Amino acid sequence: CYDLKWSIFAGIALVVAAVFSLGLPIVFFYLLRRQFRALQTHASELSDCYIAHNDDPADPRALLEYRTALKNYQQATRSWRGLFSLHGDYKPNFVYWELVELVRRTVMTSFSIV
Repeated sequence: CYDLKWSIFAGIALVVAAVFSLGLPIVFFYLLRRQFRALQTHASELSDCYIAHNDDPADPRALLEYRTALKNYQQATRSWRGLFSLHGDYKPNFVYWELVELVRRTVMTSFSIV
């Protein structure tokens, strides 16, 4: 039963399991962190441009900067909503909690299989 063919498939299965169980949380963390930072940056930029535009509403440069900041913020918001399944059930301070749950479920499943 434990011949060369079995050993090859077992090795491949271990590599795939390791990549899946370690790689998926790492990729999710990277995506969440990148989008969360982009959203915070664009929100801050939008706030600054809004204040500058209200200080001098006749300034066309301030209006252009405000519109650009608004467009960037809307794009970041759409990207953030694309990751809703990873952070939708959690408050903003706990956006990474789904990753903890994913690792916990992976470890518990691994121990139950072994």
